[in-house]
Amino acid sequence: MNDSPRSILEQKKDRRGVLALIGAGGAAAVAALLGRGNGARAATNDPLIIGQDNEQDSGDNTRLGGSVDWGGVFEVGNRSSEGSGIAILGKSYDPAGGYGPGSGVVGESSTGAGVFGEVFGESGSGIGVAGRSNRTGPPGDGEGSGIGVSGKSGSGDGVDGTSQSGVGVAGHSDSGIGVAGDSPSGTGVHGKSEIGPGVVGRSHFSPGVVGVALGHAPGVLAESRSGEEPYPLDGGLALEVMGKARFSTCGAYTVPRGDNSVFVPNPAVTDVSHITVTLTSNPGGLRVLQRVERMPGSGFRVHLTPALLRPATVFTYLIVEPGE
Repeated sequence: MNDSPRSILEQKKDRRGVLALIGAGGAAAVAALLGRGNGARAATNDPLIIGQDNEQDSGDNTRLGGSVDWGGVFEVGNRSSEGSGIAILGKSYDPAGGYGPGSGVVGESSTGAGVFGEVFGESGSGIGVAGRSNRTGPPGDGEGSGIGVSGKSGSGDGVDGTSQSGVGVAGHSDSGIGVAGDSPSGTGVHGKSEIGPGVVGRSHFSPGVVGVALGHAPGVLAESRSGEEPYPLDGGLALEVMGKARFSTCGAYTVPRGDNSVFVPNPAVTDVSHITVTLTSNPGGLRVLQRVERMPGSGFRVHLTPALLRPATVFTYLIVEPGE
């Protein structure tokens, strides 16, 4: 597997160098890796040696090293003949032999990224970090009902996506939720982009993006800000809808024939609601809309001007709340 056997002195030197780089926390793991008796081995059953490529029979190789370029890291790189190998694969099993509830890979950091994935190459079209949920069996065998990637935070952002020209965070689902974020006090999902969309959600059968507020806060908040911090509102476009828009507080009703008013039940009405009413049929003669009477918590009443000719009159309405 290797060009030449490493001497005991050289192996000890490698051992001291790598342990110094990764610190005492990883000493036991690296010591086990370097041991010839029970350490990690390549497909050829030769020991994996830190600091050089370890080739398999097929010509693929795994690179192990302690690098100082990024401030001291333990580096594992897999370069397959097809360029599609996995550098690190983490699995969690239960005692029965299946996939267990534990974590396959856990990354922790007090200041930086716990887990960092980056795509190299001329095209740079791969995936930096990918998460998949399977029912049973090896990766790629079946689709599971768990969470592929989950982001949680006690006070910060659960998931943060940044892009210079593309999509900050993209979620795709055939029947479920494209992107879900959960945070007790911070932002569940936060997407940033200099040019493209900050967050994009796509789904074939369900909403692409869902915002749910359990209290009085809005389910989805759209703001248009510019300038320098604290980024004041500039009166720009906060929300743009391309295509049809549907509101649960929008509907149609009819003033019965012979009446000049009708009550429209809708518990969304408040004492400050703006209610727009548009007559969509001939009210008869000179009869017109007179006023709209709010009834908070129950609905509103539409009044038409009195007239002798009082045919049934159809109207549409839209209820919205004023900005704070």
